[in-house]
Order: sequence, then C-alpha cells, then structure tokens
Amino acid sequence: MKPMHLLTSLTIIGLMGCARTNDFTPPPGATGEDTFKSVCASCHESKGEYTFELDEKMSNQDAIAMKIAKGSMGMPSFLNIQGQALTDLTTYVLSQSKTQ
Repeated sequence: MKPMHLLTSLTIIGLMGCARTNDFTPPPGATGEDTFKSVCASCHESKGEYTFELDEKMSNQDAIAMKIAKGSMGMPSFLNIQGQALTDLTTYVLSQSKTQ
C-alpha cells in the first residue's frame, strides 16, 4: 500500500472514534468512582490502579468535563453524563491523576 493511502486510511479510522457516542446514563446516587468503573475503567484501568498523567492544560475539571462530553480519537463522547454526576466523575478522575 502506498504511504499516502495508508496515512489516509489510518486518519479515517482514527476520526471514526470522534463520531461515536456512548449513551450511558449514571444511575441516581452513583459516585464518580461508580461511574468511572461502569464506563471508563475498561479502557483506562492500568494494573488495578487508575492513573492518569495529565499535562497542566488538562489537569482541571473543565478540561476533563469537555473531554468526557466531546470524546476524542478513540474515546466516545458521553453526552448523558451531566450535572452532579459529571462533577463527581471529574473530581474522581483528578483524584486519580498526577500532573506531568
């Protein structure tokens, strides 16, 4: 395969993740950890510990909330995680993170 065709194919495959959405809605009373374990841990779990290495730009609740709402590359958007559930999830993610 020609390099340009390979690059185009990989770009299309990568961008397909941007269009995906996940319709998960946290149940009433779910904690941030509950929500994380329900929908995030399958991709973000590492050796039984949830560790994120965030650059300074991403190490705040607004940036994480935007990432959850919009998704990126392979991560779907989670439009139904809103309000207190979103705040609880972003708080949990930050508690499991370190800034690079």
